[in-house]
Amino acid sequence: MSTPGKARAARPTDLPAIAAILDAVWLELDQPICHTVEELNEEFSSEATSLDDVLVWESADGELIGVGYTVLLPGESLARCYLFGGVLPEWRSRGVGGSLIDQLIDRAERRLHGCSSDRRVIRTHRPSSSISAARLLRSRDFSVVRYFTDMHREVNDSPAALLPDGYRIGTWDPSRSEEIRLLKNLAFNDHWGSTPSSTDAWRSTVDSSATRLDLSRTVTAPNGELVGLLLTRRHPADDETLGANYAWMDLIATHPDHRGRGIAAAMIIDALTAYRRDGIERAALEVDADSPTGAHRLYAKLGFEPWHKVETDELDLTVLAGATSPPTG
Repeated sequence: MSTPGKARAARPTDLPAIAAILDAVWLELDQPICHTVEELNEEFSSEATSLDDVLVWESADGELIGVGYTVLLPGESLARCYLFGGVLPEWRSRGVGGSLIDQLIDRAERRLHGCSSDRRVIRTHRPSSSISAARLLRSRDFSVVRYFTDMHREVNDSPAALLPDGYRIGTWDPSRSEEIRLLKNLAFNDHWGSTPSSTDAWRSTVDSSATRLDLSRTVTAPNGELVGLLLTRRHPADDETLGANYAWMDLIATHPDHRGRGIAAAMIIDALTAYRRDGIERAALEVDADSPTGAHRLYAKLGFEPWHKVETDELDLTVLAGATSPPTG
């Protein structure tokens, strides 16, 4: 059976159709998300992804039925290129998904070829419920290398946010954004799959339309040093689909020298109080199943419950090329 239609480069006018395709893909996976043109435009105008990195699949009748794009995260020791996208459910099993993945892999290889990193990998970060995508990836030598869990809880009464003497919780201060960026890079240095944020990438994160700095938190030590951060994101377009107003705790980090003092717990509790005052009904976050800080235990203790399972697949180009350096990150 021939594959219907063909792939072509995405255009700015394709963004509404791309959003509709992604909405349909995630809805079928029982993880409804409402993608907005504004958010996609931001994502496709970032340091990691441009509109030139986006492919759409057009049927013979001119309907957009699939989309795929690459996200490049370079690093000195590790360069990662993620593949994202999907095909409308009614167009499955016609070869579109396989053709898209092959073209995305080719694009990812070319983008990674320009990186001087010690190790270069292609990855996906997909819901565990995406069985058809998993089969396509297995047939192309990808393997699952990491498991994550989305967790959520109701925003209701919480205990007081307790910190050691001299530590203070505050609202995110934009004037200290560079200090917060450096703290984030340091705190996540021992986390699997983390890439240090460049100045431009950090600016895109902080200035994103979804970011709520008024609901984000930082902690300072007695000497005034920033030692904790929690970044909040809101996607109001998702609320009706999800049946509740959600806030995402996108980044939660503590300076390595100040761990074990209740800083993360205090920030979460304080943020939950702010969410409740803002009319937000539920809070969510993603956690690495093998987090080096045991974060999943902390989140469970604070009332977060498992929601969705996510898997990271990987194709290691360094190993394929014959290098023998051990996998890291």
